[in-house]
Amino acid sequence: MSTKIIYDGIKWHLQSGYFTYRPKINGKVVAIRLHKYIYEKFYGKIPINCVVHHKDLNRRNNNIENLQLLTLVEHGKLHNIGRKTFLGRHHTKESKLKISLAHKGIKESRETCRKISEGQLGKKRTEETKLRMREAWKIRKSRSKNGL
Repeated sequence: MSTKIIYDGIKWHLQSGYFTYRPKINGKVVAIRLHKYIYEKFYGKIPINCVVHHKDLNRRNNNIENLQLLTLVEHGKLHNIGRKTFLGRHHTKESKLKISLAHKGIKESRETCRKISEGQLGKKRTEETKLRMREAWKIRKSRSKNGL
């Protein structure tokens, strides 16, 4: 199987399973994937929060008939069938709220963080794990005080 192809006069190289072109734009090398290039050529710019999906799951089959636009959620559901951890099935409503607040930069207490973490894992930690986490917490705390 070939690791290089030419499409629209551009040489595409196989990288991580996708045909990729790496031009220099404004002094920076960027990676352009062939399936996205082809989709945009036929249908225009790909909207934010959307991805181009290979219907037959073959990353080398970049025929326009094999490409479809999906939202990130649709694409995630499609590729995560049967996985238990998809879409936070282990999180309680309370932990989801607190995680959301944490992502927004609202700080929680150490105790609250511990409770959220235990809620995510769905089990209690061993004493050894708790000791390692306390040590890591102390290191992080000292680094933040020292400006590292």
